[in-house]
Amino acid sequence: MTSTNIQFENEEKFIIDNISFVIDITAGNKRRVSEDSSFTIVKTKSFIEQYLSLSKEYDFKSVLELGIFQGGSYVFMDKLFKPDNFSAIDISREPIRPLMNYISQERDKGRGLYAHFGYSQTDVDLLNRVYKEELNSKLDLVVDDASHTYEFTKKCFEHLFPLVEPGGIYIIED
Repeated sequence: MTSTNIQFENEEKFIIDNISFVIDITAGNKRRVSEDSSFTIVKTKSFIEQYLSLSKEYDFKSVLELGIFQGGSYVFMDKLFKPDNFSAIDISREPIRPLMNYISQERDKGRGLYAHFGYSQTDVDLLNRVYKEELNSKLDLVVDDASHTYEFTKKCFEHLFPLVEPGGIYIIED
């Protein structure tokens, strides 16, 4: 369980540890682009509050996120849960520069943070490598916000759910 100081400025903006998060649930490709100190997150305030509840009840040490978009949820969950190891996978080939800068700064502090671009959430070889090498064969939390298709979500769930530690959580968003 973690204690995170989160300050909501309004319904669309909040701050954690001097990093701003801008909520943008605009449909399609019209969403704002993340910046180094201001990340775009595609979650409503009430959805974010659900994650805040989880942080008060669980101590996630090893987290896997499927779907990165602009990196806002990655940074948000890292700040909220403070896991020892955190990895994420996205099908987009283009790395999110502000996220990669954040990860680089945190890795300089000795933290196990990783992001993989250009991979499907159903790439079993990558999932196995991430699980073993980056998450040290431990998985406390999986957040699937990737393909939003039944087939890909199901395949990923069937592979990863058996790896989740007892008492861990597997979240499928929309």
